[in-house]
Amino acid sequence: RKRFMTQTATPQTMASLARIWAEILGVTQVEPEGNFFALGGHSLLAVRLVACVQEELDIGDDLEISDVLRHQTLAAFADHVQSLRNGDHRIHFLRPATAAALARPEEREA
Repeated sequence: RKRFMTQTATPQTMASLARIWAEILGVTQVEPEGNFFALGGHSLLAVRLVACVQEELDIGDDLEISDVLRHQTLAAFADHVQSLRNGDHRIHFLRPATAAALARPEEREA
């Protein structure tokens, strides 16, 4: 599971993303609390969204389709995108090792 440090989106980032969301979803306006999926979004539109945001906001491959699932509202998505634009690094949380993985080879069950 990946976690990200987030920052509040700038007004410019929020406005750019609101415009992109509106275009992709075919709506006139998206409020910060607007949910991508409740507004008619689906997996194919999420792919388009990520591609548009990567290109228009120049954030490269750091934005992933799964980010749309994790950050479903415009405000949450914008905060996440802002973190990526600011170069915040992803923080990876590793799963705890099992006792078997930590045991010496002779102690492991066959």
